[in-house]
Amino acid sequence: MPLLRVRGIERTTPGFRAEFLRMAKRLGLAPDPIAAVMALESGFDAQAVNPDGGATGLIQFMPPTAKRLGTTTEALKRMNATAQLRYVELFFRGVPALRAGSRAGDYYLATFMPAFINLPDAVPIAFKGDNIYKSNSGLDGNKDGILTVGDVRSKLENELARAARLPPLQVDENVPSDASDDGTPGDDLSTLFVIAAAGVGAWWWLKRKGKRS
Repeated sequence: MPLLRVRGIERTTPGFRAEFLRMAKRLGLAPDPIAAVMALESGFDAQAVNPDGGATGLIQFMPPTAKRLGTTTEALKRMNATAQLRYVELFFRGVPALRAGSRAGDYYLATFMPAFINLPDAVPIAFKGDNIYKSNSGLDGNKDGILTVGDVRSKLENELARAARLPPLQVDENVPSDASDDGTPGDDLSTLFVIAAAGVGAWWWLKRKGKRS
């Protein structure tokens, strides 16, 4: 199956790409927008850490989010990219508003501001001077001092459009996973139990701190 060549995906292993496609199928979501989220957030670097807030890993899990998923950012950093996919999957399972028919840009909203999924592009998220705006002013495409739903969507959709102009990356879904897990993840069943809390608490955390997932 082909994947769009979003930035950084060619640095991943065949085992990662195969497991990534299997994960997307289990979620019932489109794989390319999820890959674009990883490209924008970490460049597929599972050990990437944002010094401002400690966001870690493929989709830049914030420490409270990691805790709700049954792990920690320290444990995530010790995992390779393929092992981290289990937590990427759990995260997206906790965003029920995101569906197979959602716009591609809504996948970015899922990790940024899930409460705004499926809302019109013109809906404002933050204004110049707000903490959220200060942390994400680069997403304000027209620099009008208003960060809108459309601004966030455009960032991801522009990456997909760029990647679509390149030859696709063919992926063999039968390649075995190469997960190497040196972290201390929680039990999968208990993790699935707490995922609901992640969805409920995500907006409160983001509004309070002005940070991403």
